[in-house]
Amino acid sequence: MRIRIVEDGASSVSGYGIWKMRELRRPARGLGGKSVLEAYKELIALQPNHKISAALQLLDSERFSKAIVFMESVEGAKELGGILQRVRGIEDVAVLVGKGDMTMEEQASALMQFRERAGILVCTSIGEEGLDIPSADIEIWVDPPSNPKKWIQRFGRVLRKSEGKSVAKIFALVTPGTHERNKLIGVMRKVEKVYGFTQCVSEAELPKKVPKSQTRLTMF
Repeated sequence: MRIRIVEDGASSVSGYGIWKMRELRRPARGLGGKSVLEAYKELIALQPNHKISAALQLLDSERFSKAIVFMESVEGAKELGGILQRVRGIEDVAVLVGKGDMTMEEQASALMQFRERAGILVCTSIGEEGLDIPSADIEIWVDPPSNPKKWIQRFGRVLRKSEGKSVAKIFALVTPGTHERNKLIGVMRKVEKVYGFTQCVSEAELPKKVPKSQTRLTMF
């Protein structure tokens, strides 16, 4: 859980079952009588998820027809989707997560919304297969793909030809000081070896627009 918090932000584990433990709900002397859970919720309220902040910044700075944002965490996808819906309007942002959290009817409705009118789709790995939106031209990976198959599937979502689309961009967010960059490079090399799929990659630091207390990110 510590790794997930550092890499994906504190809110990414807010729905984990570990918070049901009594030890985390009891008052703690070191926290001024608050429980770990209470202190944790206060921290989340004060400091937004750093990767969500980065994804929002990219969506604000890039021009696109349709954008897809991939997240591993269901809680994170719902959080980012909710923020975007409040800022851009519910009609312009669709959220798609697994059937454990959405019914098949709700999933179908989210896909239809993205195809017909929404400019942004926030989804978990469920969106890696069977998502055919040729006009999608921007993709953000909040979490690096864990294997070559997921990498190829994600790429396939924005590489489809569409009238008026000349360029498709993919951004992978990496938290410095973690194993994420090495993981990303490792999966990319496997993709090239297994599928013969080569990519033009550039690496840059994301412009600083988050509180100084938060970890800096790079854009890969």
